[in-house]
Amino acid sequence: MELGVGLHIFEYVAGGETLFCCVSKTDYEKYGDKCFSEPRITKGVSDDQDEAFQDYQLNFILAADVGLEPDERHAH
Repeated sequence: MELGVGLHIFEYVAGGETLFCCVSKTDYEKYGDKCFSEPRITKGVSDDQDEAFQDYQLNFILAADVGLEPDERHAH
């Protein structure tokens, strides 16, 4: 599934369960299905496509520390 904001969702079978993985289109073009298991790649994973996209958005924000004041970044 191609998304309009430079993202790509693909199906991945892990442990007999089909999961959806949402990553940047650039990462997918470079790593393919290996994006699923590559810890350095920001991704969203779920058994639901919409949730995989939402998970990606959350992980992207967390990875970039977007919207947090400097003193809040390490409060958790």
